[in-house]
Amino acid sequence: MESQKSKHAKPIVLFLSTTSCSMLKVYKVKSDLLNQAIMESKKVNVTTYENGILKLKKVGIDAGKYFGLSRIKGKMQRMFLNINDIKKITLL
Repeated sequence: MESQKSKHAKPIVLFLSTTSCSMLKVYKVKSDLLNQAIMESKKVNVTTYENGILKLKKVGIDAGKYFGLSRIKGKMQRMFLNINDIKKITLL
């Protein structure tokens, strides 16, 4: 009886959520602006989706992750940047 059930069992197909083309374009625009800031050594203002504004003195890339240098309490602090949390990038 069990062998008949296994013969007629239908496979379950799982659909993975894929990112849309527009999300990829937004990611590319943000990474291009950060790369431009790295090449030109420009200061950057970053607005996050939580409406926080980060004023970065310099932007760099380390092991494939973007980071920014910001002055906090008189010391330069390294802050890693998540591109998905960035709303707007302004080169100064």
